[in-house]
Amino acid sequence: MYEVDGIVYASEPQEGMLVTGVRDTGDYIILVTFSTGETRLVDCTELFELPVFACLEDKAAFDTLETT
Repeated sequence: MYEVDGIVYASEPQEGMLVTGVRDTGDYIILVTFSTGETRLVDCTELFELPVFACLEDKAAFDTLETT
């Protein structure tokens, strides 16, 4: 277990972990695959509170993001 920026994670940190794939599942939720084989669902709506990501609340802009 470890903590980063006030968030506690149940697993151990992985050095060199990379995102190897991203798939849009709808409603601003993406499925992210990591180089460890682990997958996680990410609710992107929580990011819209940050100014840098606010523009992605527009579904047309969000849909233009490239995924692998």
